[in-house]
Parts: sequence; C-alpha cells; structure tokens
Amino acid sequence: MPKSKRRTHGSGKRPPQRISKHELSEALRDKFTLDELRELQREIDVIVEQERAKATEEAYKRQFAVMMRVLRDRFAWGSTRLHRLWADCLEYVHDIDAGHMTTQEMLDCLEHEDGICITWHVRVEDST
Repeated sequence: MPKSKRRTHGSGKRPPQRISKHELSEALRDKFTLDELRELQREIDVIVEQERAKATEEAYKRQFAVMMRVLRDRFAWGSTRLHRLWADCLEYVHDIDAGHMTTQEMLDCLEHEDGICITWHVRVEDST
C-alpha cells in the first residue's frame, strides 16, 4: 500500500517564506515610488492603531465582565452595587485617560496598602 503524504497545512500548501523588513522594503521599492510607500505606511499605521484599540477594548470588556460576574455570582452583589462599581470604575478609567494617575500607580497603591499584587502572564500560542 502506498505511503500517504503527511500534510503540514490543511490546504497542502507550504507556508510562505518569511522575509525581513529590509528585504520587503527593497522588493517594494522596485514596484512603488517613495511617496506611494509613505502613503502605504500611513495607511498601515492607521489600521494597526485601530486594531490595537479594538484589542484593548475587548480586553477591558473581558476583564470587567469576569469581575462583575464573580461579584454577582459568588458574592451575591445586586444590580445597584454592580452599577455603582461600574460608575466608579469608569471614573478611574477617565482619570487615567486624563493623566491624573497611571495604571501602575493604582497597582502600586493596591500592593503597598492592601498587599494585593495584580499580575498575569500572557500566553503566546506557537503558530509553527
């Protein structure tokens, strides 16, 4: 019986070769003018910033949703308390956005005054 070929990707195609930024720049210079490349870079920067903002918003939503569900489900907080918590949290977020304090200052305060050290580790999935 013939031996079957083992596919590494679902489509059976090989993954594209990765090239360095410098190699990419050199390849693009042959196809685009310098002004076109600058415009393309500006468009890329806008898209990256939009995606970063979306990811940040999703992270905030996830953290607040988990915290509020725990308070509701495990500690029997009602809607009045949860609404008050949400309003207070938004006030602190606005203070951070306005530059009145930083997230690190808040974390330092919690650690020094209450002994609460908030840390987490980001898992990075290996795509190879």
